[in-house]
Amino acid sequence: MAGAHLNIALALSAFGLALALTLARFAGKYSGTLLGGKIAHTEPELNKNLGLALLPAAGVMIGLTLNARDEFAGVMGDYADLMVSIIIGATLINEFLTPFFVRFAIGRTKS
Repeated sequence: MAGAHLNIALALSAFGLALALTLARFAGKYSGTLLGGKIAHTEPELNKNLGLALLPAAGVMIGLTLNARDEFAGVMGDYADLMVSIIIGATLINEFLTPFFVRFAIGRTKS
């Protein structure tokens, strides 16, 4: 359903913003789990891998973005479509990369 709302030309022009959002999200989750683990005094091995295992997430973000676009379309104008394109682009990047990170984190934690 989200793909039906995607403007390809706008998505390609917003690719840099989608990539920046994805990297910021990755950095936030990874550094947040490292900091939380240090505060909680958990095992360092768990701290290093938990952030990678928490990266996948997409459906809720797309749903909330489509809802926000519908609610604020009159106020945001063309920015509403840009917001949807950025979020869907970030989700695509996320869905391509995160399975490898999760597999890596689980494999590294087991050994």
